[in-house]
Amino acid sequence: MAFAGAATVYGVRGNIYNRTIFKYANGVYTTVYKLDRYYSSPTYGFDYFTFSARVVADSKGNVYFGYNRDYGLNDWGNNPNPDFAGIMKITPDGIVTTYAGNFGPTGLGHQDGNVASAKFYSINDLAIDQNDNIYLADHIYVRKITPAGIVSTIAETGKTYSLAADKLGNVYVGGQYIDTATNSYKEGINKISPSGAKTVLTNVAYVESQQPLITDKYNNLWVGTGNNLKVYNPSGTSLGNYAIPTYCYSTTFDKSGNTYFIRGSAINQYLIEY
Repeated sequence: MAFAGAATVYGVRGNIYNRTIFKYANGVYTTVYKLDRYYSSPTYGFDYFTFSARVVADSKGNVYFGYNRDYGLNDWGNNPNPDFAGIMKITPDGIVTTYAGNFGPTGLGHQDGNVASAKFYSINDLAIDQNDNIYLADHIYVRKITPAGIVSTIAETGKTYSLAADKLGNVYVGGQYIDTATNSYKEGINKISPSGAKTVLTNVAYVESQQPLITDKYNNLWVGTGNNLKVYNPSGTSLGNYAIPTYCYSTTFDKSGNTYFIRGSAINQYLIEY
């Protein structure tokens, strides 16, 4: 979920076969964008769509989400031929447009540049910092889009699942990392400093893209692991473990430091005492 203004919340709901992006403002719930995962195309057979399990909002109230599309699946959804991955934008008045990336058979890849020419492979998650820089978990890369629309690659890791950015300029990546001692992939959380230095913050098991990473106003990192939220400071020291009464898959903080998550059909608020 993401706050786009003091009383407007955007989020993602649905299962793996279809997802919707919703808006909740002034007590009114509306569906902003709906995507069926499969539909039959007379040209390509079955098309396969996904979009990220999280949305982010900038300081102007625009909302962004990752979008992936594959052409030419068979009837069981096997053998995808990916052709597009990019970022979609929802303006405050509800207009949905492609913000970064291009549709079509040449739209897939790893290419930096401006948002019109950049290419992406598979967007799993997004994060945004206080300066409106957007960070993407794009396959094995961590990408950055500046407010001016310039795309760059800031790190290469193993497979990336989830992201968070703090106010100190650090970016946290949940997914795989290379264990230099064994020269093998392990799962955990990478920390990327403002200078680009990459370290393993913690090797906590982190295997599902819907389990979030979020940072609070004190730059602590909160890691969703099923029915728990684990907390780490920027140095990687564990600050505790908080049980919550539901599977944690969509979580955010407001400016006051309260945390919100989706439970069933409701948005729940938890007050955190530091």
